[in-house]
Amino acid sequence: MPLERMAHVRPTAVAVVALFSLVLVLAGCGANAPIQSASVGSAPSAAASPVVSSTFTSDAFVVPVSFSLAGGWVVHHDLPGDIDLGRDDQGASTGADRAFTGGIQNAGIMDIGSTTVAGATKGDPNLPWPKDLYAWLKERPEFKPDPPQAITVGGRSATQIDADVSVPDGTKIELVCSKEPNCWLLDHNDRWRFVEVKDSDGSGVVWITNGIPAPGFDSYTQALDQLLGTLAFR
Repeated sequence: MPLERMAHVRPTAVAVVALFSLVLVLAGCGANAPIQSASVGSAPSAAASPVVSSTFTSDAFVVPVSFSLAGGWVVHHDLPGDIDLGRDDQGASTGADRAFTGGIQNAGIMDIGSTTVAGATKGDPNLPWPKDLYAWLKERPEFKPDPPQAITVGGRSATQIDADVSVPDGTKIELVCSKEPNCWLLDHNDRWRFVEVKDSDGSGVVWITNGIPAPGFDSYTQALDQLLGTLAFR
């Protein structure tokens, strides 16, 4: 009906006509439109958050390497003797012991050729990286190592050793040091992982991480395994 003709219809009639027209329109829509049934999961899911991942290529480390920083890894420093990394393990406990309970994971790769280890007793000079890592760990009274496991890292043969640490309160030993020097301290009870990738001439690298056996260490080793799965020697 043209709009100008509605001016001649009384308001009450207009309301009735409009209501009747609306009913017809709705009825027509109901007759012709397909019925969509709702079901669990039919609604479109929210877009997943993007996974931030980048490949780190060392500019300084004496052994040319690259690896992925997926999983929250951050490189703190890249030096000729070592690369230091860290990651914030989500869901970890908070407080003064955060770094030892799955909170902040530290890991590092060190050049075996320039890395030294602490002497047998306090005051002894540092020694070159041991030719037999497992034997050296067994000789250290602080460590109780598990048997070595043969693995592959970056396409090369490697040795993985996990070891429990038990030290008296107040212990502070600079156990493993790069030439810079940056040192791994032996100062509390926890569990360590060593991943040694050594060539026949004795050169190579060693990865180290540590953490409280539960929940920190299990989470830490999984994260390190993922990182090592991306490692490439260039």
